[in-house]
Amino acid sequence: MASRVSRRQTILRRISRGQVRIGRYLVAGRPAWRRAVWGGLAVVSLMLLVAAYSLLGSAGPGWFAMGAVFLLVVFALAGGLLTLVGRILSFVPGFYAWVTLSTLLVLAFLSLTAMSVSLGAAAVGLGALAGASLTGAGVAVLSNGSWARLVLVQRAIAVGELVVGLPALPEAGILSP
Repeated sequence: MASRVSRRQTILRRISRGQVRIGRYLVAGRPAWRRAVWGGLAVVSLMLLVAAYSLLGSAGPGWFAMGAVFLLVVFALAGGLLTLVGRILSFVPGFYAWVTLSTLLVLAFLSLTAMSVSLGAAAVGLGALAGASLTGAGVAVLSNGSWARLVLVQRAIAVGELVVGLPALPEAGILSP
């Protein structure tokens, strides 16, 4: 009986050590998260400017400017409030969670204003956010000069981010040829 317990404990220790080693390779560094945030922030800002133009573009440039600033501030504050709730889980950095939650709020707002294209707008918006985040993280990893220090798994992840992220940007309408 004692040998079974010690055998189980040994197996559980080995599994937990393996998970820590694997997790070390998959966790993105600060520069990758920073670039992913800026990519996502650019997408959500562009979506809000388009929404403000569609709602207030015909009212004149002054109304459009005030409406655009108002929308940016409202959704930034709402995303911040949702981030406070989401940080309880603390799986991702707070700034990236804030941008993601703000994007989801913008998509919900766009769905309410254009009911006929709600699923299409949500799919394109989430695709744009994912593509910009992956591209920003891949560029950060490849541009910070640490390519030589990366393990093969980390190199594959960095290249994979670019391979998946760059083609998603034109499909989402960000980098149209």
